[in-house]
Amino acid sequence: MVRSLVSLTLLSALVFALAATASAQMGSNSRSGKAAEKELRAFYDSYADDIRQHRPDAIAEKYDSDGVWFLGNGAKRHSSFEDNKKYYTTKWKGPKNFDFKDLTFELTDSRSAIVFGKFEWQAESDDKPTTCSYTGILHRNAGKWLIRVEHESCPPK
Repeated sequence: MVRSLVSLTLLSALVFALAATASAQMGSNSRSGKAAEKELRAFYDSYADDIRQHRPDAIAEKYDSDGVWFLGNGAKRHSSFEDNKKYYTTKWKGPKNFDFKDLTFELTDSRSAIVFGKFEWQAESDDKPTTCSYTGILHRNAGKWLIRVEHESCPPK
């Protein structure tokens, strides 16, 4: 438990440090900052639509080709792009309903961003959606935003 708290504290410190750097470097009102935020909003709108429409191949393509770190509720694991795609195309069960909520976009530089917010996930068997916290760390590669780290924390059922 102590290790989980230390890891979460370090992750929080990193996120806030990167966010502060982003504000200083990019400026939320800069032309490049506004364009990047528009791209990121479109990325997350598309991501949510892919989840709602149960498009596993499209979801898998949102992740970095070098793999992704998944964090949440004290757990941490790395998945290669190939393993992540295999999971989405063979085991993943899409929700009855899904939506991102209250997303905030912070640019760390012209090629990196942190996304904070929540999402609502309603499984087929659920009477109502569950609200979870969300953090994503993305980078731009060849003009395309990709998820490198994804943190999701949901309340216990």
